[in-house]
Amino acid sequence: MTDDEKAALNRLLGYAKGSSAQSRRVADVLLAWRNAADCAAWRERATREVNRERAFAEHPLPR
Repeated sequence: MTDDEKAALNRLLGYAKGSSAQSRRVADVLLAWRNAADCAAWRERATREVNRERAFAEHPLPR
């Protein structure tokens, strides 16, 4: 792992330690990455989340 990769991972770990919903998502990603063989259900949830965010980006709420 390069120094830049280590720095990026450390930043992600810092975010994952937070208490926000975004922190929980980062933690989920890191856990799924670490336990890829055991996290098939997570992949399904992540796919749904990405699709939901994509749909929102295409059709944002009116101001």
